[in-house]
Amino acid sequence: NQTKPTSNFRFRISSTYAALQDPTENYVKISPLNTSKGGSVALTSAHLDASVLASSAADEDLILEVSTPPRHGILEFLDGAASQLTWSDFRAETKLVYRHGGEESRDDSVIFFIYPGSEKTRRSSRLRVTLPIHITTLRDPLVQVTSGLRFLGSAEKI
Repeated sequence: NQTKPTSNFRFRISSTYAALQDPTENYVKISPLNTSKGGSVALTSAHLDASVLASSAADEDLILEVSTPPRHGILEFLDGAASQLTWSDFRAETKLVYRHGGEESRDDSVIFFIYPGSEKTRRSSRLRVTLPIHITTLRDPLVQVTSGLRFLGSAEKI
């Protein structure tokens, strides 16, 4: 009687979310915000477009969360939300406005986390996206001064 050798194998399968291997720009398209010193501009899906990423998570909504606010201005939520909104709300209508502080003319940025709604408690599932903000300085108009002096009324030359 020959017995066949038997082998026992044990293994465990776990499913986790991992960082995306491809560059972020394949999933989220970024176009910088442009405004003047002291100006304001609406942030729309033309500036931050996560349509490709949203289509891969078709059964749930993506969350856009402000991770790091701008340093030289304010990112204002028009509906009074604290720091996050859903991708479908963001895409449907203007929800965010950047207002430059006016003091500094340096460029600014906002860092967002984008993640599926079901993964909001897991930090490893968050995609980090930086939106650049370009501040343009308006030049003062040139003033032409004539070389001669003119006096009005009873003015005296000092």
